[in-house]
Amino acid sequence: MLTESQKMLLSLIAEKEGKLNWYKIGRIYINKFNTPSELSESFKYLENEALIESREIEGEPLSRLYITAKGKQALAM
Repeated sequence: MLTESQKMLLSLIAEKEGKLNWYKIGRIYINKFNTPSELSESFKYLENEALIESREIEGEPLSRLYITAKGKQALAM
């Protein structure tokens, strides 16, 4: 079961599908989380559970974030 922070981060990544990377989330959306560690812990959990994935984009210095089918299913619950 996802925490509120994990749901919020997963929803954000789904909404901005492929437009965000880890750096942009930290810079733009850090204020949505109680602490930076809450954001970091949520990100690690989503990645470890294969709810999100990072994809390398040619010419981009950082990988872009995408929600997986498993992530979409978890978000729908």
